[in-house]
Amino acid sequence: MCGFGDKDRRPITPPPCVRLVITDLATGKEIDCNDIDHSMFVLNVDLWNEDGTREVNLVRSSTSSQSVSSAAPYPYASITLGESSHSTYGQNVPPPSREAAYGLSQTANYTPEYQTQPPQPPQSTYTQAFGGYMQDPNSLTKMAVVGGQPQGMFTRNLIGSLAASAFRLTDTTDHLGIWFVLQDLSVRTEGPFRLRFSFVNVGAHGGAGKVNTGRAPILASCFSEVFNVYSAKKFPGVCESTPLSKTFAAQGIKIPIRKDANLKGGDGEDDYVD
Repeated sequence: MCGFGDKDRRPITPPPCVRLVITDLATGKEIDCNDIDHSMFVLNVDLWNEDGTREVNLVRSSTSSQSVSSAAPYPYASITLGESSHSTYGQNVPPPSREAAYGLSQTANYTPEYQTQPPQPPQSTYTQAFGGYMQDPNSLTKMAVVGGQPQGMFTRNLIGSLAASAFRLTDTTDHLGIWFVLQDLSVRTEGPFRLRFSFVNVGAHGGAGKVNTGRAPILASCFSEVFNVYSAKKFPGVCESTPLSKTFAAQGIKIPIRKDANLKGGDGEDDYVD
């Protein structure tokens, strides 16, 4: 966790890595990733509570000396004021099971024209940008007013790079696939959380290399396994780099890799290479 400052911001480790699997509707077989143009694929990430029932993307930063661990996270919907345009989720996702994990693949059916399922209530505001989505800054900070008096400012609970582009990478078994790596995510408050990953294609219909300037539906989504965020005093230490992280780092993905402690004779607690 990083609290409400950025001086000692530690990212979520190991970094979430999500593989996209696209299947043919007619045969049900996975389509070769070499036959897929992934240049306009984007994965967005949101922070959810432990049960996967509520967004907690925002947290209220009290004007008083409130501890970070006692700050209460809030979903977007609970602090939205006035009129705003929302992008609706295009897929109704049930609460996740305990067996979901970072390495879990999310399957999307391949069709020439993607279809939108019945939308959920609006949950966040997005402004489209090349190569990904940026959240509307006007929706990220709202003033909570009780009895006409400001009670604090809302700020992001999940910070860092909240969208990732797709890469064609080989995994630890030399299997080539389409992967999203989110190596720059941090959470301000401590506690158990889940990440929700939402896949969109921002490419325009029938136009190679063209960006969709309108709305793009969410084609697939999944949850991570529950992870814990610790305060500085309770931090148990840096996790060992996973074989998958090392494999992706060797292919040029910028992932902090922990050095082998035996190389320098130390404990390797804070030694990293990119």
